[in-house]
Amino acid sequence: MPIPEQWNLTGKVALITCDERGWTPVLASALAEAGADVAIAGPGQEERKAAAEAVTRLGRRALPISCQLARESDVRAAVGRVVARWGKLDILENAANVEFGKPFTDVTTREWDTLLARNVTSAFLFSREAGRQMLKQGKGRIVNIISGLSERGLWNSAPYCATQG
Repeated sequence: MPIPEQWNLTGKVALITCDERGWTPVLASALAEAGADVAIAGPGQEERKAAAEAVTRLGRRALPISCQLARESDVRAAVGRVVARWGKLDILENAANVEFGKPFTDVTTREWDTLLARNVTSAFLFSREAGRQMLKQGKGRIVNIISGLSERGLWNSAPYCATQG
């Protein structure tokens, strides 16, 4: 099926943050189908590998990058690798997320910190680092994928819903 001109990403470079929920290969293949080369950054080797294979099956270039998403040095290195490989970064897709359900009164500080790190801090760090590169280039787009639970909430998921908002 031909890509509508307004969705054409030929010559663009995208970076997706990934998790282990199974969405990353789908998101990566959509970008590749539209013409983008795609880097995939995250801790899960299987998810990165599946996403990279989805991209290359569509004839685009893929760059899987192992990194801890909420570690500033890893984020800087991941964005740096993309720019070193392809000379630019046009699209950042913050897609990594950790879901969590538990009665609010039983949530530990460690669990809260984990949710904040993966769902909030990682998006902040990647957006800041990619944004620096995009400002140098004079353009770029950042897409944050969140849950509808950011607006409506869900019983036993208050901490997760808060990180989505």
